[in-house]
Amino acid sequence: MNATAQLFDPADGITKTLVIDSKQLAKSGATNLNPRAAGTAQHRRPVMQLSDDSLRVIIDRLQGSPAGNAVQQAMENNTLEKAVAFVDKSTGELKIVRIEVPNHSR
Repeated sequence: MNATAQLFDPADGITKTLVIDSKQLAKSGATNLNPRAAGTAQHRRPVMQLSDDSLRVIIDRLQGSPAGNAVQQAMENNTLEKAVAFVDKSTGELKIVRIEVPNHSR
């Protein structure tokens, strides 16, 4: 988790918390999440980066911080969104793409 932001979604009138992880793109334009992220040791199984299991471990590490509190509250309220950010090297534009992350790695 590189950053958090709170966003107001006018479509449904709900303020959502966005967790963003920045990524480098390969020449092919592909990127990936770490399948053995924070929480792998605690759960004794692979834990995908940005999964709820991984974010709970990070929240524990950030105990009492504004970012940790915001992510925990958003998880409890079902208002958490996840995204990756990257620079499009052909245009120089920063792009943020929302993603869905499974809780278990394969």
